[in-house]
Amino acid sequence: MSKNLPSYEPSQRIARMQSPSSSILEQQSYQDITNFFSTIQEMHWVDSHRFPTNPEVVEPWCRYLERRYMETKKRERETETEHEGATKEEKGHSASLPLRLFLHGTPRQLNRSFVAKEHASFLEQITNYHDGVLASQSLISVRNYYEGHKGSIQIHFQVLKDLVVEE
Repeated sequence: MSKNLPSYEPSQRIARMQSPSSSILEQQSYQDITNFFSTIQEMHWVDSHRFPTNPEVVEPWCRYLERRYMETKKRERETETEHEGATKEEKGHSASLPLRLFLHGTPRQLNRSFVAKEHASFLEQITNYHDGVLASQSLISVRNYYEGHKGSIQIHFQVLKDLVVEE
């Protein structure tokens, strides 16, 4: 046994120490991250392989999408009031768009039963969230590529060339 290593006693407790969140992520860094995410208008879920199905993961994401939508609508109303009677060009783009979620799928993914089940569960949870508020506002779009084709790795990666990002 090396003299440089501390001795191990089975009675010693081995535990993970959790650092206070303030030492991991300072408030300014948190604000920077929040500001960055507020500028994102579209999120494209491409080649996800596994879709989250746990409501504890999906619901906070849905709440975030809904909150972004509500904030956008509030800013739009405020902008309309401020620029009442102005032309579209004079109003500018002061109200940002809500965050939209795009799910892209391929036969290689969706022909696998466990991925198809996760995809269906995830889609059901986000479209039914809060009585369908996200789906009713067109915040969720689904695009499945090469439907009817047998799943292959070649077609799977072809989606990167054929990806549709505008609707």
